[in-house]
Amino acid sequence: MKNVFLIVVALVPFHAQADTFSERLSSAQRFLESPEGRGYETWLNSQVGPLVTKTLQSCFGNLGAPDKSDFTVVADVLSSGKLSSVVARPATNLAQCFVRGLESATLSKPPGNRQRLPIYIEL
Repeated sequence: MKNVFLIVVALVPFHAQADTFSERLSSAQRFLESPEGRGYETWLNSQVGPLVTKTLQSCFGNLGAPDKSDFTVVADVLSSGKLSSVVARPATNLAQCFVRGLESATLSKPPGNRQRLPIYIEL
């Protein structure tokens, strides 16, 4: 894994949610570049940044030999702040630990009236 990680978070409308990992990732990336997507950056970075740090620290502490290869995660933030549909590629031991950490987390309620906010994180 790179020494410095990049957090990239993006949103796409619920009706535009794609089915595959690569489609979900591409949709999120395109949305981040839109004016609407940029409007959510501050909220998501304030929520996801600390969660990424906490979850990675926990995983490094719990795994005997974490695979430090780069990985990407896609997930949906529900209107309750719960994360769902969390998937990582490649599915290394560190990535899977990270997924479990995200699945057990709850963020503050997202702004707006969306039912789902798809996000991605590159580590």
